[in-house]
Amino acid sequence: MKNSTFVYINLSLFYNSDSWNFLVREGITRFFESVGSTSTYDAKFVLMFSFERGDNIRITTKIKGKLVDRFLFDFDFFFQEFMIRNPSEKKSVHVHLQSVFLEFPVNSVRYNLYEYVVKYRKADLHAIFSHMHAVTNIIVEQAKQTTGKISSRSFRFGIAAGYLRA
Repeated sequence: MKNSTFVYINLSLFYNSDSWNFLVREGITRFFESVGSTSTYDAKFVLMFSFERGDNIRITTKIKGKLVDRFLFDFDFFFQEFMIRNPSEKKSVHVHLQSVFLEFPVNSVRYNLYEYVVKYRKADLHAIFSHMHAVTNIIVEQAKQTTGKISSRSFRFGIAAGYLRA
């Protein structure tokens, strides 16, 4: 990997879905605003919601190859501290018959559990990432408009409404 090339980093934050709006507003947005203000990293990121192996928000971001290790250190440090200060409620563990693996625990950070980047041409991948980043901005704006704890269903409904308004 060349140091000047960009790589896509796939991150998962396992957090109770009833607190996803709080995680987006107080955690994810603040982290990317802080690293973006230092101009160390490209502050663009994509959010995806998932229930695979537990409630989690998937984050994909594009980082210069030479900065990956530093970014992962900063990300891990920020969110480990965030989850200690703001733990989400634990849910009962669901055993899925389709999988032999248990769900990941809430309030944990995991890396490379999914693959956002599939085999696209560079131009297509850039366009897809840009579109998904625009959708992520709608998610962030919806999270900023909410306070306190709301259900994940209400949060997702607000996102869908915001997307339709855009």
